Amino acid sequence: MSDPNAVAGLQARLTKLVLNIQFLWFIGHLTTLSQSALFILSGGKSYYKAYYGVILCYGIILYKCHGTPKFSRDYFQKVMTDENAQYLLLAIVWVSSAPISVTLLPYATFSLFQFLSYTRQSVLPAIFPPVAGAASGLTQQVSASIDKFVKANQQPALRAVAFIEVFLILPFLIVSVFGRYASFTTPILFIQFLRFRYFFSSLTKQAVHELRSRLDVLFGLPAVPAVVQNGYRTVRDLIVRYLGADGAAAANANANAGN
Repeated sequence: MSDPNAVAGLQARLTKLVLNIQFLWFIGHLTTLSQSALFILSGGKSYYKAYYGVILCYGIILYKCHGTPKFSRDYFQKVMTDENAQYLLLAIVWVSSAPISVTLLPYATFSLFQFLSYTRQSVLPAIFPPVAGAASGLTQQVSASIDKFVKANQQPALRAVAFIEVFLILPFLIVSVFGRYASFTTPILFIQFLRFRYFFSSLTKQAVHELRSRLDVLFGLPAVPAVVQNGYRTVRDLIVRYLGADGAAAANANANAGN
């Protein structure tokens, strides 16, 4: 027979956990993660459900960081310099468009690590509380395994996300415009997002510079017609200026492409 005190204690801990707004944030990440996996496996409406989870958790983050939305210039400027707001706005673009599966990869990656961290820090202690200040053997092993995985893989995963956004999503969107699968405004909005990320993320900046270097080599091959090379340099320089890349880097790119 179960101990009534133990059952009451478990109910109290779970009630406290569930009634916290942070648990709703956790549900958002769980929704994003599970629905992204379902969409990859079977397609359907899971794509949109995944983005509903994204909008939920990023909306909660912004609420916790900046409070109730205010119709003021100061509030707007403060929020728009928050990368969470940029990812939220981008999610609204994706959920309002035809499904583009690769766009889920960054959000699913973020959600994986947030889900694991919250599970270790809040869910496991609520279900299996420490006894006499120490967690049980199995709980401690699970918690340690999660912690080890997060510490070993989170930073490489963030780097992978930056490269996915630059090397995979951006080219896919541009190709999709010519295939009439995406509207002309979609890559423009995404480039605006990358412009923000370029200023605030060293990983995105590194990915942009690496992509430019590789394209310079590709379009600089003797087999590429001069008109194509000139067209590429024109487009590249427009994007470089828009992103705000430093003049020295742009000059080096021009020199490399011209060789």
